[in-house]
Amino acid sequence: MVTNIRQATVSDKIGLVALELEGEPEEIEKAIQYLIEKGVKVEPIELDIIE
Repeated sequence: MVTNIRQATVSDKIGLVALELEGEPEEIEKAIQYLIEKGVKVEPIELDIIE
């Protein structure tokens, strides 16, 4: 799996990260579940990105 931090903002109260995950769907789902188990709130982001 490949991870790419697209954007991040950190303050003394909260940290926000836009993280791109690339890889097999099963591996991505496992990574998301790991983050949730660690107490991270995970929300999908859909953007119109031209690459």
